[in-house]
Amino acid sequence: MMYLVKTPPFIPLLFPKYWWQLPAKTKELYLTFDDGPTPNVTEWVLKELARYQAKATFFLVGNNVSKFPEITRQIISEGHEIGNHTYTHLHGWKAHPEKYLEEINRTNDVIYQTTGRIPTLFRPPYGKFSRFARPAILQRHQIVMWDVLPGDFDPTISSQMCLSNALTHIKAGAIYVLHDSLKCQHKIEYVLPKLLDTIYERGLTSETLPIPSFLPEAITA
Repeated sequence: MMYLVKTPPFIPLLFPKYWWQLPAKTKELYLTFDDGPTPNVTEWVLKELARYQAKATFFLVGNNVSKFPEITRQIISEGHEIGNHTYTHLHGWKAHPEKYLEEINRTNDVIYQTTGRIPTLFRPPYGKFSRFARPAILQRHQIVMWDVLPGDFDPTISSQMCLSNALTHIKAGAIYVLHDSLKCQHKIEYVLPKLLDTIYERGLTSETLPIPSFLPEAITA
């Protein structure tokens, strides 16, 4: 599996409307978790974040929200942010744009029914979606990509290498992608405590991604 741990600087220049990293004006960076909520894994991540008083953003798969509404509400109640990650983790280059947008809308609906919030942050699974779907997505969402992809999803790299990838690129403003899924459980349990230790040793903090100012704030019940 080939992927780039650190997003090259020219890519954000090609797609400036997406968030790849945020301005490093403070000591904040941004841990994000994709593919949940997942029983045991998401709850463990929440406990680790709480130990450090750290905050994160969870990009939720709608089908998992339907199955595990209590965990979804726990994410909110513990002060974290949520985003849309389609309903079935759909690959945007393989799906018809109408189907893709339908999955996004369905996920917004189930998250609203579960939490009283409509997410305004969206991350495409695999970082891929059709250019034909992009205008409609951007009407209602900020598209969030990433600066650092440690590779916890990659079965060909070890937990130690995943940690090394994560630690090498720590800086203010960075957006990290990790995964609270069963597939990634053993790596996230190894990486997250050590990553949080190092973040705070360097005087940084992990915070939630902001709600975009140019979009309506998430609706609350």
